[in-house]
This record gives sequence, C-alpha cells and structure tokens, in this order.
Amino acid sequence: MTSILENENRKLYVAEIDGVPVGTVRVDSEKYGYELSWTVSPMMRGSGIGKEMVSQLAKGISEPVRAEIKSGNIASIRIAEGAGLIFEREEEGVLYYHRDAIHQPIIP
Repeated sequence: MTSILENENRKLYVAEIDGVPVGTVRVDSEKYGYELSWTVSPMMRGSGIGKEMVSQLAKGISEPVRAEIKSGNIASIRIAEGAGLIFEREEEGVLYYHRDAIHQPIIP
C-alpha cells in the first residue's frame, strides 16, 4: 500500500456506500494514456458497483485507457465492457481491453 501511495504515476480511488468501502479503482499513468485495474468487495460482487465505479472514473479520463483481465474473469470483462473498453486481443491467458481518447471528459 505504501508503494501505491508514494508512486506519483498512480492514483487509488476508494468507492464507498454510506461510508463503507465497497471497491477500489487504481489508475496508472502511462506514456500513451492510463491503465485501470479494480477490485470489488466480496460482499458487493454482482451488485453492479464495479461497473458503476469503473465507468464513472473512465468517463473522467480523456486520454486512452486500457485494462488487462485474466481470461475467464467474467465479472471484470463485464465491468470493462460496461466502462466502454473494447476487447483487443488475448495473450497467454490475459485479455487486453482498450478505449481510445475521448474529446470531453466528464470530470475536469
């Protein structure tokens, strides 16, 4: 956790409902955009909160975004697609998703 917080190219967002943490989204700044990764609290899996938190964050990023998802992780595939990421390819059990830059981010 310390290395995440000390890395200036990385931001970690915590989603909460009524003050209770329900998931996180990590955003890593890269040369050509951002890589997203996320986790949802076991209690909240299947509730749609993952799709909502990743979608909201992705809408606020105007640069390209990407995500790497383990093959077979259906929940994360649905989250990525719900956030507007498009399947690109599969290599060695990893699915690569991306979204091109957008012109008007919602979050300034």
